Amino acid sequence: MKNYKPESKDTWTGRIDSYDDFSAFRWHQWVEEIDLFDENIKPFEGKFAIGILGFESDIGIQINKGRAGASTAPAGIRKSLSSLPCNFPQEFKIYDCGNITTESGSLREVQTSLSIAVSRMIDLNLYPILLGGGHEISYGHYLGLYRKYATKDQNVGVINFDAHFDFRPYDIDGPSSGTGFRQIYDLNIDNGTEYHYLPIGIQRHSNTVSLFNFADDNNIPYILAKDIRNNGVTSTFETINSFLRKVDNIYLTVDADGFSSAFAPGVSAPQPLGLDPEDVITIIKYIVNTGKIVGFDIAEVSPRYDHDNTTTSLASIIIYAFVTEMIRKRFEL
Repeated sequence: MKNYKPESKDTWTGRIDSYDDFSAFRWHQWVEEIDLFDENIKPFEGKFAIGILGFESDIGIQINKGRAGASTAPAGIRKSLSSLPCNFPQEFKIYDCGNITTESGSLREVQTSLSIAVSRMIDLNLYPILLGGGHEISYGHYLGLYRKYATKDQNVGVINFDAHFDFRPYDIDGPSSGTGFRQIYDLNIDNGTEYHYLPIGIQRHSNTVSLFNFADDNNIPYILAKDIRNNGVTSTFETINSFLRKVDNIYLTVDADGFSSAFAPGVSAPQPLGLDPEDVITIIKYIVNTGKIVGFDIAEVSPRYDHDNTTTSLASIIIYAFVTEMIRKRFEL
């Protein structure tokens, strides 16, 4: 498929404490690389498996006039994930499904390629875990989920941890890392389906008045970072619960620039007063337990600007916490 490449067999490496004691294994010993579009691959038949897919794109960030560097994040995050412990049942499987690249075509074409890959993962009964890349990942990921889960009786809502709304209009410069949730809005409006979007961690100084007006005019709820900081995590639950009652399926996305730069210096748009990762993990676990999440990604990690791999390590821990909670729910641990 255009703009798709399987992951190298030697990507997942690291220290080995045992070759036969699963309790001493790390992720790199459990990951299996696959070619998503190999016709010989059969759908996964076990209880739960995730598929990891990289999105090696800086195009949207460049169009958005941000500082590029996120295209190398999938490789960095994989390296950080490699050393994590296999703290899960052996029935749980991890497949590396390769990467979407930007070697040819426009951003729209790349997003379409991403949506096809996501749809293919779902067909193979693999739960999508995507590694960005810029936050232009959001539209391609959502489009793949939308094709599989959105019907007249089912909707797909979005929860986004982010300092930015990312629903800027795109009629002038085209799609970018700042337009994904406006593209999702248009997709739903054009198809007569419901649009549900909840951004968490919004910063007043990072969004224009026009964007706040768009949210208000379209009854889009949002949670400000300062309200979490001042009132605590539990203060968000009423807004989240109200949102959750309206959606059947959830696409959950984390933009690394929503975190305080003390925790995430290596991002495209650093935030001095952003979110605390422990608060985000608490909220993620709360949402996981609804059983409604159908896709997860993390975006805007930029290794070029990182310090001692702080941000890539944070991304891997966020993924680890998410996957661990999903496993706990699926296996009823």
